Amino acid sequence: MKFIMGEDWINFLERLTYRGIIGIAYESTLDGVLAYIIFGLVCLFAVIGVISTIKFIFFGRRKKEDPHQKWLRTGKM
Repeated sequence: MKFIMGEDWINFLERLTYRGIIGIAYESTLDGVLAYIIFGLVCLFAVIGVISTIKFIFFGRRKKEDPHQKWLRTGKM
């Protein structure tokens, strides 16, 4: 299985020919472009998930104000 970062120039050339595996197998140029787009989206969503999890752990969940407390604070419904 090939990873995004290869060890030598041969792996780099094979990646440029759009033939290999980065979690999704591809053999043509269109398949390679789509594989890199999907791989990038998965990485992006992973980063968003990690940030959301850390935010939830450190800051917790904000409690919503009930209508009675809002009425006492503002005098409006």
